[in-house]
Amino acid sequence: MTCEEVRQALGAHALGALDPHEAEEVDLHLATCEECGDELAELAGVAGFLGKVSERDVVLVASPPKRVLERL
Repeated sequence: MTCEEVRQALGAHALGALDPHEAEEVDLHLATCEECGDELAELAGVAGFLGKVSERDVVLVASPPKRVLERL
């Protein structure tokens, strides 16, 4: 895999959402690419953060109140 391909998959990889074959390919690349490994390390906290987001939070972000949009 190229760095570009790996970078596109890193978010899903950090969440454990890749199929086993693709995860293995990403891991092989990460074993030899420090830059992609650093980027994965930056995403390490994402899974824990997403666990704190409620369904209500998602609804609010997707459809902010009209007064908020007007202020923008």
